[in-house]
Amino acid sequence: AFDNTNQFSDLYHIDPTSGIKTSLTRGKRYLHAAWSPDGKEIIAVHNQLGQHALHRLDANAKKIDTLWQGDDKTVISSMDSSPDGNNLVMAVWRPNTLWNLELFDIQTRQWKQLTHDTAIEASPKYSSNGQSIVFSADYDGVFNIYQLEHSNTKPEKLTNVIGEATSPTLLNSPDGIQLVYASLGANGYDLFQLSAAKPIDSD
Repeated sequence: AFDNTNQFSDLYHIDPTSGIKTSLTRGKRYLHAAWSPDGKEIIAVHNQLGQHALHRLDANAKKIDTLWQGDDKTVISSMDSSPDGNNLVMAVWRPNTLWNLELFDIQTRQWKQLTHDTAIEASPKYSSNGQSIVFSADYDGVFNIYQLEHSNTKPEKLTNVIGEATSPTLLNSPDGIQLVYASLGANGYDLFQLSAAKPIDSD
């Protein structure tokens, strides 16, 4: 709560070694955030009266600049920074196009749509080389994990679950690239780690 009347979203830093949580902001209305690859800056989604904006912050979450200011109720639900720090990939809802994946060029401050459909795309994450994006979508009525190569316009389906698969991440391991995702089953969510080299079935 803020001033005992409102509850706002804020940014926190969690030390992965100790688990200590440190508040970076207070009452600043930040919904989502992504570190720059060098760890010197943060890009955060700001919400003010239902209008989303992209703020560039320093490592202590002090505002440096506004990269983009929405004015038509556009919603940003999740985001990830490209490995070179030049772009952001986001799940974006717009009044006329609904949910799609979009790229935001940080230097030019221009948007580019990656998907154009009536499905819901969510939780996009870059691969470590920046050449592809994994995400969750309900193309066939169930949320599964897909991979979109920058050189291709058609996503490749990586999972085939009965419940839903969400929150994907690609990890490098000694055995090759591994796909990690959460899947909803009868007893709640479980984490899976599987080879991402080809489409994967799970139950």
